[in-house]
Amino acid sequence: MVVGLAVSVPGVAWMIWMRMRVREQGTWLQDMAYERTQRLKWASFILGKSGVLNRPSYWVKKRPWLFPRSGRIFRKQTAAHVLAEVVIKSFFRNGHQLIQYGQLVGVCTAAVVASPFWFMAAVFLIVGFMGPLLLAWVVFP
Repeated sequence: MVVGLAVSVPGVAWMIWMRMRVREQGTWLQDMAYERTQRLKWASFILGKSGVLNRPSYWVKKRPWLFPRSGRIFRKQTAAHVLAEVVIKSFFRNGHQLIQYGQLVGVCTAAVVASPFWFMAAVFLIVGFMGPLLLAWVVFP
């Protein structure tokens, strides 16, 4: 009873507020403009943090240095294949991403080489035995 009352009172208040808001004259276009700016603000924030939006380049290349005449990577052109192709080509053509990837591989390689043998053997055994179990868990939920 108390839970139902606690849920229904805010729900009724929200419905009354929404009804008043909908009946106001001249607010719908303002609401739509506000929602559009908020959506674009969040989309630009996400794209900016993901590295898709970069600083404007002062020197524009006419043709890429890597894969200048590359065709399609995938035979079947679906939305997922087109997106994957763009990401793959962008990764290999962007020097900044290649440098970051090389640094990550170098640090991980140094960590593996610098670790003691018994630690490497333990990690190898754990990953060797847990990998198929995790794969089976993901494939057969």
